Amino acid sequence: MSVAFDAISSTSGYSQSTGFTLSHTTAGSNRALVAVLQLGGSNPATQYTSVAITYNGVSMTGNASADITHTNRRTIVFALLNPASGANNLSVTWGGGGTEARLFALSYTGVHQTTGLDSWAENSATGSGTDLTVSVTTAAENCWLVGGIYVREGGSGNITISSGTVRSQDQTSGAGDNGPLAAGARTMAWVVPTGALNGGSTAALVALAPVAATANSNFFVFM
Repeated sequence: MSVAFDAISSTSGYSQSTGFTLSHTTAGSNRALVAVLQLGGSNPATQYTSVAITYNGVSMTGNASADITHTNRRTIVFALLNPASGANNLSVTWGGGGTEARLFALSYTGVHQTTGLDSWAENSATGSGTDLTVSVTTAAENCWLVGGIYVREGGSGNITISSGTVRSQDQTSGAGDNGPLAAGARTMAWVVPTGALNGGSTAALVALAPVAATANSNFFVFM
Protein backbone atom coordinates (compact mmCIF):
# COMPACT_ATOMS: atom_id res chain seq x y z
CA MET A 1 0.00 0.00 0.00
CA SER A 2 1.38 3.42 -0.89
CA VAL A 3 1.13 6.70 0.96
CA ALA A 4 -1.50 9.06 -0.47
CA PHE A 5 -2.49 12.64 0.27
CA ASP A 6 -5.84 13.02 2.04
CA ALA A 7 -6.57 16.65 2.94
CA ILE A 8 -5.12 19.96 4.10
CA SER A 9 -6.44 22.70 6.38
CA SER A 10 -4.80 25.94 7.46
CA THR A 11 -5.45 28.95 9.62
CA SER A 12 -6.32 32.22 7.92
CA GLY A 13 -3.60 34.76 8.62
CA TYR A 14 -1.66 34.64 11.87
CA SER A 15 -2.94 34.17 15.40
CA GLN A 16 -2.45 37.02 17.87
CA SER A 17 -2.99 34.91 20.97
CA THR A 18 -1.10 32.30 22.97
CA GLY A 19 -3.14 29.44 21.57
CA PHE A 20 -5.78 28.57 18.99
CA THR A 21 -7.63 25.68 17.35
CA LEU A 22 -7.98 24.48 13.77
CA SER A 23 -10.58 21.98 12.56
CA HIS A 24 -9.33 19.25 10.24
CA THR A 25 -11.10 16.20 8.80
CA THR A 26 -9.27 12.91 8.24
CA ALA A 27 -10.48 9.89 6.28
CA GLY A 28 -9.25 6.57 4.93
CA SER A 29 -7.15 3.79 6.44
CA ASN A 30 -3.65 3.75 7.97
CA ARG A 31 -3.85 7.47 8.59
CA ALA A 32 -1.17 9.99 9.59
CA LEU A 33 -1.50 13.67 10.42
CA VAL A 34 1.28 16.24 10.00
CA ALA A 35 1.15 19.73 11.51
CA VAL A 36 3.44 22.50 10.24
CA LEU A 37 3.54 25.29 12.83
CA GLN A 38 5.09 28.65 11.93
CA LEU A 39 6.02 31.08 14.71
CA GLY A 40 7.17 34.65 14.20
CA GLY A 41 8.49 37.38 16.46
CA SER A 42 11.59 39.27 17.52
CA ASN A 43 13.13 36.06 18.96
CA PRO A 44 10.83 33.07 18.40
CA ALA A 45 13.44 30.62 19.72
CA THR A 46 12.81 31.95 23.23
CA GLN A 47 9.46 33.75 22.93
CA TYR A 48 7.57 30.47 22.45
CA THR A 49 8.04 27.96 25.27
CA SER A 50 6.43 24.55 25.87
CA VAL A 51 4.94 24.49 22.36
CA ALA A 52 2.43 21.63 22.02
CA ILE A 53 -0.27 20.44 19.62
CA THR A 54 -3.08 17.95 20.21
CA TYR A 55 -5.56 16.44 17.77
CA ASN A 56 -8.85 15.36 19.31
CA GLY A 57 -7.07 15.62 22.66
CA VAL A 58 -4.17 13.32 21.66
CA SER A 59 -0.68 14.82 21.77
CA MET A 60 1.16 15.05 18.47
CA THR A 61 4.85 14.12 18.32
CA GLY A 62 7.49 16.77 17.70
CA ASN A 63 11.19 16.25 17.03
CA ALA A 64 14.22 18.42 17.73
CA SER A 65 15.41 17.75 14.17
CA ALA A 66 12.31 19.49 12.81
CA ASP A 67 12.28 22.60 15.03
CA ILE A 68 14.32 25.33 13.35
CA THR A 69 14.72 29.05 14.14
CA HIS A 70 16.51 31.72 12.12
CA THR A 71 16.27 35.41 13.02
CA ASN A 72 12.51 35.94 13.53
CA ARG A 73 11.12 32.89 11.72
CA ARG A 74 10.58 29.48 13.37
CA THR A 75 9.13 26.32 11.80
CA ILE A 76 8.16 23.23 13.82
CA VAL A 77 6.77 19.99 12.38
CA PHE A 78 4.61 17.64 14.48
CA ALA A 79 3.10 14.29 13.44
CA LEU A 80 0.58 11.74 14.69
CA LEU A 81 -0.04 8.16 13.58
CA ASN A 82 -3.59 6.82 13.59
CA PRO A 83 -5.31 10.15 14.27
CA ALA A 84 -9.02 10.03 14.99
CA SER A 85 -11.11 9.93 11.82
CA GLY A 86 -13.63 12.58 10.94
CA ALA A 87 -13.67 16.25 11.88
CA ASN A 88 -11.65 17.10 14.98
CA ASN A 89 -9.69 20.05 16.34
CA LEU A 90 -5.97 20.62 16.45
CA SER A 91 -5.27 22.68 19.57
CA VAL A 92 -2.03 24.67 19.69
CA THR A 93 -0.64 26.02 22.96
CA TRP A 94 2.57 27.69 24.10
CA GLY A 95 3.94 29.84 26.87
CA GLY A 96 6.04 32.99 26.66
CA GLY A 97 5.34 36.18 24.80
CA GLY A 98 4.90 35.06 21.21
CA THR A 99 1.73 36.14 19.41
CA GLU A 100 2.32 35.43 15.71
CA ALA A 101 1.53 31.86 14.66
CA ARG A 102 0.16 30.01 11.66
CA LEU A 103 -0.70 26.32 11.25
CA PHE A 104 -1.03 23.90 8.34
CA ALA A 105 -2.56 20.43 8.92
CA LEU A 106 -1.98 17.73 6.28
CA SER A 107 -3.38 14.19 6.51
CA TYR A 108 -2.31 11.07 4.60
CA THR A 109 -3.36 7.45 4.18
CA GLY A 110 -1.33 4.28 3.65
CA VAL A 111 1.17 5.14 6.40
CA HIS A 112 2.75 2.41 8.54
CA GLN A 113 1.12 2.63 11.96
CA THR A 114 4.25 1.68 13.93
CA THR A 115 7.27 2.90 11.97
CA GLY A 116 5.49 5.49 9.86
CA LEU A 117 7.54 8.43 11.19
CA ASP A 118 10.71 7.45 9.37
CA SER A 119 12.93 10.55 9.81
CA TRP A 120 12.94 14.30 10.43
CA ALA A 121 14.93 17.21 9.00
CA GLU A 122 15.23 21.00 8.87
CA ASN A 123 17.19 23.84 7.28
CA SER A 124 17.32 27.63 7.22
CA ALA A 125 18.38 30.31 4.76
CA THR A 126 21.60 32.06 5.68
CA GLY A 127 21.57 34.54 2.82
CA SER A 128 19.55 35.88 -0.07
CA GLY A 129 18.53 33.54 -2.87
CA THR A 130 15.57 31.65 -4.25
CA ASP A 131 16.12 28.08 -3.01
CA LEU A 132 15.92 26.47 0.42
CA THR A 133 16.53 22.72 0.40
CA VAL A 134 15.86 20.34 3.29
CA SER A 135 17.94 17.15 3.11
CA VAL A 136 17.02 13.91 4.87
CA THR A 137 18.05 10.25 4.81
CA THR A 138 15.15 7.81 4.86
CA ALA A 139 15.30 4.15 5.85
CA ALA A 140 12.10 2.88 4.21
CA GLU A 141 11.32 2.68 0.52
CA ASN A 142 8.63 4.93 -0.97
CA CYS A 143 8.53 7.50 1.83
CA TRP A 144 6.80 10.81 1.39
CA LEU A 145 8.47 13.98 2.66
CA VAL A 146 5.90 16.32 4.24
CA GLY A 147 6.73 19.77 5.54
CA GLY A 148 6.61 23.52 5.19
CA ILE A 149 8.57 26.73 4.70
CA TYR A 150 8.35 30.14 6.38
CA VAL A 151 10.14 32.86 4.41
CA ARG A 152 11.71 35.99 5.82
CA GLU A 153 10.01 38.42 3.47
CA GLY A 154 7.15 38.16 1.03
CA GLY A 155 8.06 38.17 -2.65
CA SER A 156 6.21 38.70 -5.89
CA GLY A 157 4.99 35.27 -6.96
CA ASN A 158 4.20 31.82 -5.63
CA ILE A 159 6.20 29.42 -3.47
CA THR A 160 6.83 26.12 -5.28
CA ILE A 161 8.74 22.84 -4.81
CA SER A 162 11.20 21.84 -7.54
CA SER A 163 9.97 18.23 -7.25
CA GLY A 164 6.77 17.76 -5.29
CA THR A 165 3.42 19.43 -4.66
CA VAL A 166 2.62 22.61 -2.76
CA ARG A 167 -0.72 21.94 -1.04
CA SER A 168 -1.23 25.47 0.34
CA GLN A 169 0.81 28.68 0.24
CA ASP A 170 0.85 32.43 0.44
CA GLN A 171 3.70 34.91 -0.05
CA THR A 172 5.30 34.16 3.32
CA SER A 173 4.68 30.45 3.90
CA GLY A 174 3.78 27.14 2.33
CA ALA A 175 3.22 23.44 3.02
CA GLY A 176 3.43 20.42 0.76
CA ASP A 177 4.94 17.03 0.03
CA ASN A 178 7.30 15.08 -2.20
CA GLY A 179 6.95 11.36 -2.82
CA PRO A 180 7.12 8.46 -3.18
CA LEU A 181 10.93 8.38 -3.01
CA ALA A 182 13.51 5.60 -2.92
CA ALA A 183 15.25 5.06 0.41
CA GLY A 184 18.46 6.99 1.11
CA ALA A 185 19.52 10.64 0.89
CA ARG A 186 16.59 12.68 -0.42
CA THR A 187 15.61 16.35 -0.58
CA MET A 188 12.63 18.68 -0.46
CA ALA A 189 13.70 21.75 -2.45
CA TRP A 190 11.58 24.86 -1.94
CA VAL A 191 11.71 27.62 -4.55
CA VAL A 192 10.56 31.10 -3.55
CA PRO A 193 10.25 34.43 -5.35
CA THR A 194 13.44 36.45 -5.73
CA GLY A 195 14.23 38.33 -2.51
CA ALA A 196 11.83 36.34 -0.34
CA LEU A 197 14.45 34.41 1.66
CA ASN A 198 16.55 37.37 2.78
CA GLY A 199 18.57 35.52 5.42
CA GLY A 200 15.89 34.51 7.89
CA SER A 201 13.73 31.72 6.47
CA THR A 202 13.12 28.24 7.90
CA ALA A 203 11.84 24.89 6.61
CA ALA A 204 11.30 21.47 8.19
CA LEU A 205 9.81 18.09 7.32
CA VAL A 206 8.95 14.57 8.43
CA ALA A 207 9.27 11.50 6.21
CA LEU A 208 6.21 9.20 6.26
CA ALA A 209 6.86 5.51 5.59
CA PRO A 210 4.21 3.38 3.87
CA VAL A 211 2.51 0.22 5.02
CA ALA A 212 4.73 -2.68 3.98
CA ALA A 213 3.66 -4.53 0.88
CA THR A 214 2.17 -7.96 1.46
CA ALA A 215 3.92 -10.69 -0.48
CA ASN A 216 1.73 -12.94 -2.61
CA SER A 217 2.12 -16.68 -2.03
CA ASN A 218 1.63 -19.14 -4.86
CA PHE A 219 0.61 -22.68 -4.03
CA PHE A 220 1.00 -25.54 -6.47
CA VAL A 221 -0.69 -28.89 -6.08
CA PHE A 222 0.81 -31.80 -7.98
CA MET A 223 -1.38 -34.81 -8.67
